[in-house]
Amino acid sequence: MKRLTTSGMALAIALAASSTSVFAQTQLENTVQNILTEYGYEVDASTLTNSQLTALTNVEDDAETNAEITAAIEGVLTPEFQMRVVEAPQLREQADQLFSAFDVDADPNRLSLNQLAALTSVDTGTMDEEQARASIYSIIGEAPDAAAVGVMSEPQLAALAQVKFDEYGLDIDASTLDRGALVAVLAVNENEIQTDAEVTAALRSAAGV
Repeated sequence: MKRLTTSGMALAIALAASSTSVFAQTQLENTVQNILTEYGYEVDASTLTNSQLTALTNVEDDAETNAEITAAIEGVLTPEFQMRVVEAPQLREQADQLFSAFDVDADPNRLSLNQLAALTSVDTGTMDEEQARASIYSIIGEAPDAAAVGVMSEPQLAALAQVKFDEYGLDIDASTLDRGALVAVLAVNENEIQTDAEVTAALRSAAGV
């Protein structure tokens, strides 16, 4: 019988946690997709932020009539968001091109519209390669390279942190945080955390709020 080494066990646990997280996310998206389809919304649930998905799973519990449910859905799918839905194919194509240019292994179809829109702000004309790559990784939920983050300006860090706060529905103004807090926020690797609640707690802790 083979024994797992400590490193092997750690890898197995990490892979299991990742698999569980992906499964839970898929279940959440499927639940919301069914609700949106039932009420006549042609919106791909995978393009929603985590906070939007969570809000939509509760609309049928929090409202009694179809009119109230529709109003609740409309409250989550803001006019700005619905406008982005139209732009989604183009945003995905741009993201795919950006990933190819910087050799980033990510699927644009797994990103929310919030993340896709944020990727358009990665200015390859003013950022060096490492800064651009760090920005991309931060936006898609991974912890970027610390060295690249270290040479970014505070406005750049704040913009990336704000994407994370918006993604999880946190009412935090990143521009009010100091550099240390911003760096800590960007160090939160969402892909290594199992639940949205844990990600939210980690982001709040990093921000010091």
